[in-house]
Amino acid sequence: MLFAVDEYNGRRLPYKGGVAFCPYCNEKVIAACGDINVHHWRHDRTAECDPWKEHETEWHRNWKKIFPKEWQEVIIQNNDEKHIADIKTNNGLVLELQNSSISNQTIEIREHFYKEMVWLINADKFKDNFEIGSLVRSYLKTLDAQYYQPNLYYNPSSYYNPNLEVNTNESIRQLEEELKQLVSERKQEEENERLITSKRDGLSHILIELEVALNNLIERQFNSGLLKDFDSPEIASIRKFNLQIQNIITKLKEKLDLIIRIENFTNCKIQDYEKYKIVPFNDVSPKSFQKCKVVLKADYMNLFPSIVSLKSESDFDWYFRKRDLYILIMDLTDVLASQIAAKTDLEKEIIELTNQRDISYSNLKNDLTNWINDQIERKKNNLKNLNLRIIELNDLECQTRQDLEQERDRYNKELIESENNIELEKKKKEIEIKTKYKGLYWYNWKYQRKSWNYASCKIFLDFDSHIFEVLSENRLKKHSKENFINMIINWQ
Repeated sequence: MLFAVDEYNGRRLPYKGGVAFCPYCNEKVIAACGDINVHHWRHDRTAECDPWKEHETEWHRNWKKIFPKEWQEVIIQNNDEKHIADIKTNNGLVLELQNSSISNQTIEIREHFYKEMVWLINADKFKDNFEIGSLVRSYLKTLDAQYYQPNLYYNPSSYYNPNLEVNTNESIRQLEEELKQLVSERKQEEENERLITSKRDGLSHILIELEVALNNLIERQFNSGLLKDFDSPEIASIRKFNLQIQNIITKLKEKLDLIIRIENFTNCKIQDYEKYKIVPFNDVSPKSFQKCKVVLKADYMNLFPSIVSLKSESDFDWYFRKRDLYILIMDLTDVLASQIAAKTDLEKEIIELTNQRDISYSNLKNDLTNWINDQIERKKNNLKNLNLRIIELNDLECQTRQDLEQERDRYNKELIESENNIELEKKKKEIEIKTKYKGLYWYNWKYQRKSWNYASCKIFLDFDSHIFEVLSENRLKKHSKENFINMIINWQ
């Protein structure tokens, strides 16, 4: 510590050969005034001083010396508890200097005691376990990557403008591929009409085996590709009803299990308590103590056994520890009745959902029948439509090729203008990034000190040359030492 009190209760700095008293525990302290370390007071012997004070280092003392003497080592008392704050400003802010790791419970206790406080942590202890980088640099690097995409046509050094029209070359390539595929399909249709006939026959067969197809659709099992394009909202409805019914069956089983379990408990044979059941202590929560009574095992078979009503959870816990000597009895009549009523309600709900599912199933059957009939009709006209489409695509290809040269000329002109606009836009975004993220840094732990996640007060990390303010779990703000000190002094 930097300050002790003399016999007149005045605060004293250490001096050579000095002896004084600790302002917290009133034990004797001796001045340590060497040539290397900051002069300070140390306890003459092991003393039960403030349990919150860790072993004080030169780092602690050097930080304390920065602030006014009356702010250093201030004793704060709340009710019957008191502790020594490293620094307490005139505005009531406590600056807690932390050199070693502490638990999350300790963090929460100190913040609750000091109320308005900030943490300054010596980061020298974990700097090798800490990865840090400038957000400005990271975002500028990302910006460079976003703006470096080669031009679609001729100039590889320029940037792609997403607002330009679709690449016409790609459109022509797609048209040629589609034409090639359609011509091939037409040739196959002309040589062998079995393709359309096979599809028609397949869909007709599905109509015969309609129930099987419906179940396959609901279970997402397609035995052929003929139904891959069919969809109906009733499929989702049936799946939903199936899931709801299954969930209710699960709840119903839980209710049945509980009813059986209650009924299987042994009936109490004590006169006037025949409605009660003998229940193992382990099956009952202490919160149900009002429904419980206990009987001494040795007295159970007596004509007039002593029956004790429990008055609190503590009562229950006491008898629980003595469960080898006592029998627990409960009146479960109301519990059993409520479970049976709940079981009946669940059974009614299953019947209602099953009826709704049957309606959806009937609707799905109609949807599939209509869709298949429509598909069969469409397959009959397939070959005719193919020929018409090939004619249209041939015309479109010719027109597209004529437009290609004009498109390329227009594109190259726009590309030059676009490149200039993009460069200006990039410069503007660079300025925005530098302005918005100035002084902000990202960070990652190699092995995280998770206890500091529980801190609700501001945390600052001392990296010697700079102070970093922790803004979030992955973001820091950089301060100079002078700026940090002024911030603490003028804290609002």
